[in-house]
Amino acid sequence: MLRAARLLLLLALAPPACSLGLDLEAPRPIELRDIIGPDAGDAEAGPADAAPPDASQDAQPRDAAPLPPGRCDVYTQRGCGADEVCAVDTYDPATGIVGACTAGRDGNKTNGQVCTPSANAAAYYGDCTAAHLCLNAAPGLPTTCVGVCDPFEVALCTGGSVCVTDIDAEPAGLGVCLGECNPLDDRGDCGPDQVCVVSPRGGVDAEGARAVAGLCRPGNATLLPGGPCTVREDGGHDCPLGHACVPFGLNMRSICLQLCADDRPCPAEQACDQTVHGGAGQPPGWLGVCR
Repeated sequence: MLRAARLLLLLALAPPACSLGLDLEAPRPIELRDIIGPDAGDAEAGPADAAPPDASQDAQPRDAAPLPPGRCDVYTQRGCGADEVCAVDTYDPATGIVGACTAGRDGNKTNGQVCTPSANAAAYYGDCTAAHLCLNAAPGLPTTCVGVCDPFEVALCTGGSVCVTDIDAEPAGLGVCLGECNPLDDRGDCGPDQVCVVSPRGGVDAEGARAVAGLCRPGNATLLPGGPCTVREDGGHDCPLGHACVPFGLNMRSICLQLCADDRPCPAEQACDQTVHGGAGQPPGWLGVCR
């Protein structure tokens, strides 16, 4: 049985050939880029298929559902004493993540907030709530709370993140809230001089809708649709919001193409090509580009 003292994630969110082992007891700080993968700006590394979670078995609200003997609820922190936290322990295919009470106190910070990690490896949450991991976002940047999730509970995936569960994780079924924007959205979820690019993985958002984990990267969105473009080393580009910089034509010259999905159709004169995003060794994803 996996105990709270050791939370091991074997995440494969980078391209399929790259499997990442993340051990929260390891001395090197865990970085969010280790989870997302280095090729988030690669137009050919598209999100895997993901279906909305089936919550039909949740007949009662989570804060009212009975708890199994000796167990607790990681998401609501019910079932433990005043000087205990409910930490991730195992996974039940019928109900999702199962928690176990362990001595300690968690914090009150949530997904996307800057956090302070604990010197105690068992306290993977730092000063976040125990339903989060306190991870390094990137070298030189502050650590950040990253919510956990499962097919039955995605409410912690806020701020543009999605619940990614198609990963190799221990306990099996454990997911994490990844991403910070919606690449299909042209509202500008990122900051000034940034664009939202496609990451290699997709999942479901806090409303249970299928979504892609997007990443904010440098870009000024000054290019025209259909115009030539370049994906920089940092994954950014200058295509309009809601577009991707992808190879096109016989010479495979990269141009700005509008992103599309089943629920985000293309203009009448174009069709959604869903064979572009999928990555080597993976079936075509549900995300595509208008051609």
